[in-house]
Amino acid sequence: MSRMSKPVQCFANGHPGDWEAICVDFDLAVQGSSFEEVQALLHDAIASYVQCAGAEAPETASRLLRRRAPALVHLRLVLSYLFHTVFKRENDTYRAGFDVPCPG
Repeated sequence: MSRMSKPVQCFANGHPGDWEAICVDFDLAVQGSSFEEVQALLHDAIASYVQCAGAEAPETASRLLRRRAPALVHLRLVLSYLFHTVFKRENDTYRAGFDVPCPG
């Protein structure tokens, strides 16, 4: 039985037909045509990444599971998400922040 650890932080950005999402806790990114698609793809990518990292030698697994997006990327995503949330500009670009459960 697998246990769930803390959720990992993710952000999505896009407009109808063209979306991208990134998991800043593992520096993984995906592309798709809808928010729901990139959310599902990122969930699958995270699960696969954690499973593959866990199959490595302990020191390699530890290093892989501590990999993060660069601080400036994380900061840009957070500020963009907050700006979009506060000002809610009317245009075709949407942003979302969400957590994905990380298999433990």
